[in-house]
Amino acid sequence: MASAADMRTNVHRFRIRRSSISDPHADPSSTSSSAPLRRRSASPPTGNGTSIVNSVASSNEGPLSAERPGPSDGLPSAKAAREIPACDRCRHFKKKCSRTFPICTLCANAGSKCSLSTPVDSTAAQTHHLRARVEWLSSFINKHVPVGPTGIASIDTGTDLSSFVDHSRRSNAASDTSQGALPTTPSLAAPLQRHAPSRPFDPLEGVRHVSSHATPPGGNDPLSQTPSIFSSPGRPGLAAASTIGTPGLPPDAAARRFVDAYFRNVNRAYPFANRDKVLRDLEALGETAMGQRDADSTVLYLIMAIGCTSLERAGQVPKDTASKFEVPYAEIIQECLAKEDTESIQVLVLLSLYSLFDPHGASAWSMAGIASRHAMLLGLSRRASEDKSLAAVELELRHRLFWSIFVLDRMMAVSMGLPVALIDDNMDVPLPGLTIEEFASPERQQFASTLQTNRHVIQLRQLEGRILTLIHHRRRSDIASLSQADRRAILHDLRTDIEAWYSSGSLVSPMEADNIPIHNSITWLSARYYHLLILLHYPCHFNSFASSVSATELLRFAQKHLQSTSALLQQRQLPFNRITLCRIFPVGLVLIHGFIACEAEGSPFPARDEVAVVVSILEAFPSGWVNAHKAANIFRQFMTLTTSPPSYGPMHFQTTMLGNGPLDAARESTQAMLRPILTNLLGLMQEVLGKATCYAFHEMPDSRGGFAGFSGPLSSFSPPGPSRSLGGSMSGLTPGAEGAMDYNWSSLEMGFL
Repeated sequence: MASAADMRTNVHRFRIRRSSISDPHADPSSTSSSAPLRRRSASPPTGNGTSIVNSVASSNEGPLSAERPGPSDGLPSAKAAREIPACDRCRHFKKKCSRTFPICTLCANAGSKCSLSTPVDSTAAQTHHLRARVEWLSSFINKHVPVGPTGIASIDTGTDLSSFVDHSRRSNAASDTSQGALPTTPSLAAPLQRHAPSRPFDPLEGVRHVSSHATPPGGNDPLSQTPSIFSSPGRPGLAAASTIGTPGLPPDAAARRFVDAYFRNVNRAYPFANRDKVLRDLEALGETAMGQRDADSTVLYLIMAIGCTSLERAGQVPKDTASKFEVPYAEIIQECLAKEDTESIQVLVLLSLYSLFDPHGASAWSMAGIASRHAMLLGLSRRASEDKSLAAVELELRHRLFWSIFVLDRMMAVSMGLPVALIDDNMDVPLPGLTIEEFASPERQQFASTLQTNRHVIQLRQLEGRILTLIHHRRRSDIASLSQADRRAILHDLRTDIEAWYSSGSLVSPMEADNIPIHNSITWLSARYYHLLILLHYPCHFNSFASSVSATELLRFAQKHLQSTSALLQQRQLPFNRITLCRIFPVGLVLIHGFIACEAEGSPFPARDEVAVVVSILEAFPSGWVNAHKAANIFRQFMTLTTSPPSYGPMHFQTTMLGNGPLDAARESTQAMLRPILTNLLGLMQEVLGKATCYAFHEMPDSRGGFAGFSGPLSSFSPPGPSRSLGGSMSGLTPGAEGAMDYNWSSLEMGFL
């Protein structure tokens, strides 16, 4: 241990020597201007050293150095730096923040929202925000409005700019009419060709108008850089992209942000795209390959469009940004049908994924079926290890492409209640794994996490496919030959696999820095878990006798699922696409079924809040989703019925047939209110999901046994009571046997449809 004398001897190492204000060797002006910087140095300052420090500081701080108040304003630079803390993301990851407004360098490179873009209480920070916004608006006006050679700075504040705007519009109109139309031919690059709209098409226009991102004084805003892929001389209808500011970031920063969003979210469930190749294509298409028309340009365009939907869902771009992408489905599908290669299959998968977010797009279920049959035609469902002409990376990408098609096919089939398209009892394809390059890469942990998530998603789709095949699409003759014990064994095995899937997902769900990825969210995992339970016990022919849960338990599953879905909506992790819309209908029918069962038992309906959740989810869809808003109106009528019960008390229903006596007033009133709700809901459900969906069927077993024609909902309005259990001690029943046991079946008993 050091002695006191040694500590006093070395104490100068821990002291900062203060520079004298009256330095006879320093220039007075330089001394006064560099005083705050000298306090950081332990050596006496000199005149030359001061100028060097000032020049280095100004060059390092970039655009912010010109905006910070200097010593002449009475605010030292050290104090100004303390008043502007690092952003939340840099502090969370313990990184050095550049503190540049409106977004720091690290957040810009990562494509994440920076907390510096939000207003703070600091006066200095507010000043920087205002100055950055003024510079951004000035640059925009100087670029789009001819206000003179010196720009907007030469015009006094308050001057009417309408004359300049009118002149600019007339100039643009004259330039548009002078341009001739160029001949076009259908190709895989057709999404990059558009009919010339009334104004130049710019898919990233909305990105530049994000309210939380303003261009800094230096112009280094990643959102202000327009990807040059959207313009070329050979593609009419696309205006030439323009950039604002200095080249501090690559010119394709906004396009790169879309691509990164795709690989952070969608790629985890569909990891068939080669990231390195996509980035190379992005760089090439931005410079020399603009006139090429091939599958690579279409793949890149669709990846950007899908990535834009992820950013739009996460709230990082305006809501209408994805609508700027216009995809000609007919031309692309025609081109893919004419080719039999893996590139055309990739385009079909991407086109199907994008159509999920397009309310006016082509049927994703049909395109997934085309991709499935193309995959089997090319032998993607077989192990291709014997093919020596394929490299290891290409072989692995083939495996990933097959499983991506499998995931897409099962997801569409389960969501719509339709049969699967990819059927091959002799599938022999290994699950996705790491390539040699990915294993040797510094990002090996990230690649492994992505594939781990992908395998978990594959297990989910396998479970959904098994439930659809064994429970909902099973032949009625096979169901009739199964005993009650056999059915319960099937349900038990599926329930065990569901619990195992949920347990494994709870252990491998890492925390994410933002809400762009959704497949690692514990809320998403919970929503999928309860949706599996709803599918397993959904009223159908298989569950007519062997249902192991009551109507109350099934209603609880629907409540839990809607609660998790509502949490996803609040966290901006719920995608507004066809999948979300299709899965709302069966869950809503379960709520109606639970309402009828509760009224029959004379108990209160416990899912009134969940009905309101259904309405809020459907109303949150953009205005272009007409069917979603129609469904919202229907469920709003049902919500009114549940929240305003009749004053005559609980409903009591007869369990006999309609001809045995008159109906009481309560039954007449409820039937009159529920009949139009169910009729409209079933009609809209078949319009959205398809007329052959297994979630709505028109043939029910009647009281005499067997199956009778069903003309509509509530034809025999007698829901199950507490004394009529679906899981009685019945085994080996055949059609017609239930009549001998004096067991009355009704349309609402079986499937409430």
